[in-house]
Amino acid sequence: MPMTQDQPIFHASARRVKFLRVAACVVFCLSVSAQRSAAQLSRCTQQTIRHLETESDNIPDWPALRAFYHRYSVCRIDDAEVMEGVSESVARMLADHWDTLPVAAKLFKQDSPFEAFALAGVNITDSTDDLNHIDKLAANRCPIDLHILCQKIRRSIRDNI
Repeated sequence: MPMTQDQPIFHASARRVKFLRVAACVVFCLSVSAQRSAAQLSRCTQQTIRHLETESDNIPDWPALRAFYHRYSVCRIDDAEVMEGVSESVARMLADHWDTLPVAAKLFKQDSPFEAFALAGVNITDSTDDLNHIDKLAANRCPIDLHILCQKIRRSIRDNI
């Protein structure tokens, strides 16, 4: 049977319907996922947030910072007091314990969202002296195999002040 002009249009319409069905399924799945994520993020009580504030001021090392990040990842860790404590802890680790940078690098390699979280902690809430010191360490005392991380640290300082 020879093709008429109606057949290609019908064929295109069938593809469009199929596309719209798939798109509707994707939108539905994303909606359910977003609702589930929102429910998980709402689990944190004010008491938990207060605990986060206290704990964020006393994070001694990179593994403890990673544990903090994952333990409270269901919370929105965007509370100003919490983030100020995280920032101070990151600044202390970088400024006072630069020799632990390889530990940080190893953890960052395993967990890029954690790396983003930690590097965002190098910001204007830190003292200018600390930021200058960290920048100099990253420029002059970077371990040879960590130059990319040192560049990220320096960029974070420039971007977040």
